[in-house]
Amino acid sequence: MTKNSHAKDHPKDHKRAPAKTKAKVEPKEEKKPHQKETVAIVDANSAQGYSAVKYIVKKGRFNVKALVRDMNGVHVDALKKKRHVEVVKVNFDSVKAMEEAFEDCACVFAAFDEKEYADPVKGLKLGQTMVDAARKANIDHFIWSTMDAHTGISIYETISEVDQYLKSSRVPRTSLYTSISYEQFKEHFCKKQHDGTLSFQLPVNEESKIPMYYEAEVGAWVAEVMEHPQIYIHKDVDVAAEFISPLEMKRAFEQVLPELKIDFKYTDDLPVENKHLQEALKFFQAHPESSGVRDAISCKRMYPKATDFHKFVKGAKWEESF
Repeated sequence: MTKNSHAKDHPKDHKRAPAKTKAKVEPKEEKKPHQKETVAIVDANSAQGYSAVKYIVKKGRFNVKALVRDMNGVHVDALKKKRHVEVVKVNFDSVKAMEEAFEDCACVFAAFDEKEYADPVKGLKLGQTMVDAARKANIDHFIWSTMDAHTGISIYETISEVDQYLKSSRVPRTSLYTSISYEQFKEHFCKKQHDGTLSFQLPVNEESKIPMYYEAEVGAWVAEVMEHPQIYIHKDVDVAAEFISPLEMKRAFEQVLPELKIDFKYTDDLPVENKHLQEALKFFQAHPESSGVRDAISCKRMYPKATDFHKFVKGAKWEESF
């Protein structure tokens, strides 16, 4: 879904903070197929970063500079084996190092593992470093993965602050507003009991429809935005494959895996380590689809092959995952 950033300036205070007025940016003429440009993916071995690399390489239009903190990190070996991908170790905390890494890149996509935002001060500084480096490097298009403002959730507030910093920077940008991922649901809210039952404990009621998506596919939206800057520059893009309730999730399990015993419980008595995800579920429960918080229909138009929860359940190998 795309929305002009100014369209966010309305009384729904749970929504993103309004963007500041921008100078008019003329879209850059798209290159012909034989004039392959290079794009940079920041934190390319994060879940979103790695997905972006995969989908961009699959489309074949761009060369990719995969930027990582650690050459021994997860996904690095797989990145090194991909054609048209250069893996580069970079100090993400240095504006100068990032500016040099962005040199000759037409576009940047930045998304970080949530642990990078555990400290709000460091997280904000990290995001600002990316934006400052992009501005100094004269990047034509900066794509930032973000969340809503005014959620009261520390991690998401930090990411949103970076988004507002980006919007005030005059760097040509697209803000990618993600949702709760199926992977997060599986990892943080599902436990296998001794008798084999899959137990799901959620802090929302069974009929609350939550915007969700398959994080492994976020690169499909990133690639679409990268390939069409004339459409998406200075726009907000929602990422949500569907709105689905816990009751509908349970029915999906019953249809796809009838042999498994499934138990859904609704409680606030949950572990503190995933507190931000619990609060995110409550935020989306309080702001349903009718509020305009996400537009899953438009998202599916951007990527018609987006995996829904039913398909995710079918392919997730639940019995082997615990």
